[in-house]
Amino acid sequence: MEDQDLVKGYEQGNKNFAILFTRWMDGNEWSHPVVVALAKGVCGGASWFHSSQISGIRQGKSQSPGPRQFIAICRLNEALYEYQKYKTLIPGTTSSNNYQYSEPITLDDGSCPDLGWWVSVFSGLEPLPKRYINPDIRFTDASATSFSHKYARLIRKLFVQQDLDLIENLDMTLLQYYPARDKDRVAFLKTVLTSKAAWSPDQLTTELVALTSLSNALGGPSSENELVESLR
Repeated sequence: MEDQDLVKGYEQGNKNFAILFTRWMDGNEWSHPVVVALAKGVCGGASWFHSSQISGIRQGKSQSPGPRQFIAICRLNEALYEYQKYKTLIPGTTSSNNYQYSEPITLDDGSCPDLGWWVSVFSGLEPLPKRYINPDIRFTDASATSFSHKYARLIRKLFVQQDLDLIENLDMTLLQYYPARDKDRVAFLKTVLTSKAAWSPDQLTTELVALTSLSNALGGPSSENELVESLR
């Protein structure tokens, strides 16, 4: 592999890992504190995964996560896989309240990935499993801007239908139904909903799971494909 290809592959792997990890967290409606606590449990009480590290990975800004972070992610995913298969509680927990309906990351054959796989995906040496790639959803700068504006109108319309006020009820609604807890993402979502601001194509790729959850909770489209199609 040429040096230039290696660098490009690594950069794409970083993006892919951010997409995968964000979709995993948002799809399971896990906040930063929940992930930190679960990771601590599966690591025998060791605090190997912190909120700042989570934000760095989700935003694609963490260029070189340490081995302890990969171990924590892998062990948490394996524990969740075991719970879904055998209903054995994740270590360090006394109930399944935070993960009863959560889904682990799995490979195309349904198996649970090992530690090396996580590192390989981040390094750009392994592609994402097909179930985490939607070939029907691709955004350009123009379509991302159009989607953002139409999504904002949709949410404002759903607020009215639910007898909610965008000023009085926005913060509480996002706290209840928008699974992402990153302050920057919440702040930008509020900006999009109340102005002509728009997400970039890369932002929308990672944001779509959370945006669909919010739409679904308010009575709008309940799947990513349905949401995108309704706003074309």
